[in-house]
Amino acid sequence: MSNRTFIACLAALLALAVASPVAGRSSGTTRTGPGMSSGSPPKADPGVKLDTRGHIGRAVQAKDEFRKAHPCPATGKISGPCPGFVVEHIVPLSRGGADRPANMQWQAVAVTKPRG
Repeated sequence: MSNRTFIACLAALLALAVASPVAGRSSGTTRTGPGMSSGSPPKADPGVKLDTRGHIGRAVQAKDEFRKAHPCPATGKISGPCPGFVVEHIVPLSRGGADRPANMQWQAVAVTKPRG
């Protein structure tokens, strides 16, 4: 089995595992936490740097560095589109997470949390 086939299978299994309801949890519930409400997007923690438009500041080179160290799981390339995957922050920027490669990971689009 090639690496590309293995990674595609692994991504499909991950998507199925996350999409399956967990025993004891109602499938119709939504989770909210501090700073989140069902009607508005989460606000950034105090001290998080914002750009001129009021959005959380991003370091473009950080994502490029992450992709060089961690090629796309679907294509194995370090640039260009990565079908089925996005780069997500482990600790969200809105919660004070660093915009550095060490705080980034590939995540399957099927399991990405919707943005408010």
